[in-house]
Amino acid sequence: MLIATTHKNTDFDGLASVIAATILYPECIGVIPKMTNKNVERFLSTHKTAFNLILPHEVRHDEVKKLIVVDTDQWQRLDRMDKLAKRAKGESLDIDLWDHHMMTGGDIPATWSCKERIGATVTLFVREMQKRGIQLSALDSTVMLIGLYEDTGHLTFPSTTAEDARAAAFLLDNRADLNVAGFFLNPPYEENQKEILFEMMKMTEKQTICGHTVGFNHITLDKKVPNLAAVVNMYRKIVNVDALFVVFSSDDRHSVIGRSG
Repeated sequence: MLIATTHKNTDFDGLASVIAATILYPECIGVIPKMTNKNVERFLSTHKTAFNLILPHEVRHDEVKKLIVVDTDQWQRLDRMDKLAKRAKGESLDIDLWDHHMMTGGDIPATWSCKERIGATVTLFVREMQKRGIQLSALDSTVMLIGLYEDTGHLTFPSTTAEDARAAAFLLDNRADLNVAGFFLNPPYEENQKEILFEMMKMTEKQTICGHTVGFNHITLDKKVPNLAAVVNMYRKIVNVDALFVVFSSDDRHSVIGRSG
C-alpha cells in the first residue's frame, strides 16, 4: 500500500499536494486528515469522489510499504500515523517528503526529500509534472491552482518565486477554472469571524527578530469560531508583518496559529 498524507487542519496547498502525489506516484492513495480548513471541507463535500482519497481510519497501516508526506515534516502534525512513526524507527519504511517550509527541521526521517524555499509545496509537484510531460484534467489543475494561490496570496506574498508564477501558468494552460478558484479562495466571513478579526486589530505586539517583523496576539474565545487560520491570515496582511502568532484560549484548551508570507 502506497499512501500520501499531509498535516491536520489541512489547507488547500496540503490537499493539492496530496492529489498531486496520487498523480505522480502510480497506485498512490491520498489520505486527508479528518480536520481540514473550512474552505477545504466545502470543496471536498462536493468533489471528494473525483479523487483517490480516503480518511486516516481507513488506512491499513501494516500494509503500507511507502509513505509520502507533503507540506509538513513533523509526525505530530499528521493524523493517526503513530503506527507508521513507530515503524520508521524500528524497521524499513520508505518515506518521501515534499515541503516548502524551511524554518525548522522536522522529525520525519525521509528516505528521499524535496524541500525548497518556494511559495507553495504544490509548485514542487508541478515542476515534476512538467518534466514528465503530464497533462492534467481541468479539476486537478483547478485544485492545484487554488493551493498555489492560497499559499502565495495570489502570487503577492514575499515568499512567492518566479517558479510559482510559471506553475500557475502551467495550471491555467491545463484549464484550471478561475471562477471555481475564486469561489473557494474568497469564502464569505461569518459574523463571529469578523468580531475576532476586529478584536485582534485593537492591539498587536510587534518585535523585530533577525531583521523580520513578527507580530503576537492573544485572544480569549467564548465560543467556537470556524476557520480561524483564514482569519489570522487576513489579520497578518492587515497589520503588515512578516510573521504572526496568535494564541487562542478557551475554558479547556489553548491553541496557537502562526502565519508568514
